[in-house]
Amino acid sequence: MENMSINKDFLTAVYHDCLDDCDMMTRSGRIYPPCALADGLDALSTALLSPHCSFPIVHWLLEHGCDPFNDQAIVMPALLMCADTNPRRRTIASAIVRCANTFENRKKLLKCLSMFPREDVLREFVAGDATVDVKHKTEIRRMVAYIQCKHGMDIDNWTLDWLPDLQSLCVTPFHIAAFHGNAKPFLSPVCESAINARDDLNRTPLIYAIHGGQSANFIVDFLIERLGASVDDVGDDGTALMAALRLRRMDLVKELASRSDLRRGDRLGRTAMHTAFAFLLDCECVEALRAAGGDVTAPSEEHGWPPIFYSIDSLSRETKRHAEKADELSRHFDLLTLAINAHGKGDLIRCRSGQTLLMHACLNDLPSVVAHVLKSSGVPPKKHLAATDESGRTAYHWACHRASRAVLEFLRDADLLGEDLRTLLDEDGRAGHDLLMDAVETPARHREWPGVIAPADADEITDFGWRRARVIGDIGIAHAKALRLFDLDVEPEKVKPRTCSGCFRLTLNPKRCSRCKEACYCSRACQIASWSLHKNECFNASPTLSDALAATPKQQTQRRR
Repeated sequence: MENMSINKDFLTAVYHDCLDDCDMMTRSGRIYPPCALADGLDALSTALLSPHCSFPIVHWLLEHGCDPFNDQAIVMPALLMCADTNPRRRTIASAIVRCANTFENRKKLLKCLSMFPREDVLREFVAGDATVDVKHKTEIRRMVAYIQCKHGMDIDNWTLDWLPDLQSLCVTPFHIAAFHGNAKPFLSPVCESAINARDDLNRTPLIYAIHGGQSANFIVDFLIERLGASVDDVGDDGTALMAALRLRRMDLVKELASRSDLRRGDRLGRTAMHTAFAFLLDCECVEALRAAGGDVTAPSEEHGWPPIFYSIDSLSRETKRHAEKADELSRHFDLLTLAINAHGKGDLIRCRSGQTLLMHACLNDLPSVVAHVLKSSGVPPKKHLAATDESGRTAYHWACHRASRAVLEFLRDADLLGEDLRTLLDEDGRAGHDLLMDAVETPARHREWPGVIAPADADEITDFGWRRARVIGDIGIAHAKALRLFDLDVEPEKVKPRTCSGCFRLTLNPKRCSRCKEACYCSRACQIASWSLHKNECFNASPTLSDALAATPKQQTQRRR
């Protein structure tokens, strides 16, 4: 308990920038600054969390062995330094950078700089790179490159000679630079080939720029026109145009469509037109793709689905996830009508397995879509319902197989379920009611599409395993603890807590020695107990202004009657 009390008293003195008291407690041998810890806060963290922090006390703590890269505290002191942008504390930052003299400490400092960019600190760090051994130089430079590319810092001569070698990484610094809209890494002649570098999913920096929400000027004018980024490079997730469609970047669609080969697709053979229908984009977007050579009727390679089938799949997914949107399907019927007209009125729209568009709508239990297909296709309803696929099933069979109750009720109410349809057998010799009896309600399996590269996904690479939200939360917790433990609700400029020269405890009401005016005590009893030691160094102090005024006799004034 006594050690805990001494630790807290020492850290309180640190918090209030009482360097003399810290030095006194250390010289007494009762405290060792690197070991001082209170509720997860060490001495250096406490100093940097304090609004009264000054360079002398930080320098003193560093000289006495406090580690700015101590990750056992709630927050690493170096992280607090990077988060503090106060220009008056730049000397503190320089002192901490000089402590990064090992490989592990340098990695920790770079992690901090990735979270909170400090170009002045990074430049000072880079200036000392010559001291890093060759074995670890590549990893250090890789981390520096990620930080520079993420935060748009200048790429200087220190970087140019090795930055192209980092193109072999899964996600290169150039992908990060494009994601954050940083043009500087691409401007050097030695980095020209980096514009088409690929990550582990074969995605180029151009696709990262689209996911990062960068402007059309940056993407089209700079990356494509100036640097020559290829718009037809196909990754696992498809082309740059497909990425723009998935993200609904209408400002890019026309520009990319006019430069792209619309026959190229993703690893499943889905093209930009399939993407536009799957994400239920408007007719204007589809017409722009058609004008650039896109085909509304072309099936995908793996599933053999025409684009309109992907729209039905997406409508089903949306209504299952958000039942309240079931009444809003009609706003997408213009898109369905456009595709139906492109296939030709009077023709049944089929996929590779022979399944018709009506079957697809029935098995997804979309009665409003079924009604729209029957109305706008130009095919008689009886012909629609009599059509079979390669398994001999009709739309009615599929509705029974998937227990599509809403569709079955619609067909019944529309008087479309004739006796011949209800008794028709499929290739397995089963009628619709047989399939309905055996139907099991299982969630529909919808076609998956690539996700968005979110800022958190990009930051996971450049933050080197740290999570920014968690780090900011830890800093907030550390600030709250520092205020609770060490803020004594006083104004340090007026009344500073002082350390008792006898028991080394902090006191807000110090009692000074009346002779030397230097030694402070928490009580008269403590002063008497310490007199035997203090009398050897006590001396007469010159009178203060307050003493002189107190000794001056007051003038007597007469009252007026």
